[in-house]
Amino acid sequence: MTCRAVRQSWIYACERVKIRTDFARHLLTLHVPGRSLAKTLLRQHLECLVRFFRVLAHEQADFLGFPEGDRQVLLRRNSRLFVQYFLGRFFFAGSGVKQHQWLLLCQVK
Repeated sequence: MTCRAVRQSWIYACERVKIRTDFARHLLTLHVPGRSLAKTLLRQHLECLVRFFRVLAHEQADFLGFPEGDRQVLLRRNSRLFVQYFLGRFFFAGSGVKQHQWLLLCQVK
């Protein structure tokens, strides 16, 4: 798979799975002293990241070549890793801007 194909798959997944604007707005307030992010918004966003991963995976020809049962197992196991990767990048980002870019999948312009 070429970099161009991966980028096209990423763009397609971004078009299919939209980040909630209320989550993006609340995420900005995390850098204001005394503010926090509602658990329900965070949970919904993590579920959004899982949906994003599933759409992205279904765009990969190699993945689609696996039997359905194997694909379900791979999605169940690896979606958690995908979310953990983005959370890890969020927590260790060098700036607030980079944090937002990681957690919002660079969708908010």
